[in-house]
Amino acid sequence: MSSVTIALAEQSDMDDVMRLCQQMDYDLPYNGTDWEGSFPYWIVARVNEDIVGCLQVVPARPVGYAEFMALDEALEPMPKARVFKALENQARAVMQLCGSSMMGCMVTFPFKNFKKLLKRRGYDVVASGNMLVTRI
Repeated sequence: MSSVTIALAEQSDMDDVMRLCQQMDYDLPYNGTDWEGSFPYWIVARVNEDIVGCLQVVPARPVGYAEFMALDEALEPMPKARVFKALENQARAVMQLCGSSMMGCMVTFPFKNFKKLLKRRGYDVVASGNMLVTRI
């Protein structure tokens, strides 16, 4: 596997971001959702110029959030782990630069493997529940 590069998403990347989120079966209301202008709030992982992962970053103080990690289902386990780690490292860097002193994330039940990886990277479970969305 070639090296993983991480960058802030650009508008031209948003179709790939939406594709990856749909692949992960996030139950977002994709039809009619406006992804225009979403690009500064996502980081993307590329391998050989192909976007294979993404993560929404929401810097805030004192707690910033990293949500909707999506990894290409075609990735083998070891490359997938490298992409996961690269995205999480970059999210930490974004939060630090924006003055966050903590970073939180919601990990849904089907993604227990994400939870295990995050716990190994120093995260603590502080609550569990449901993530809710509504159109505005």
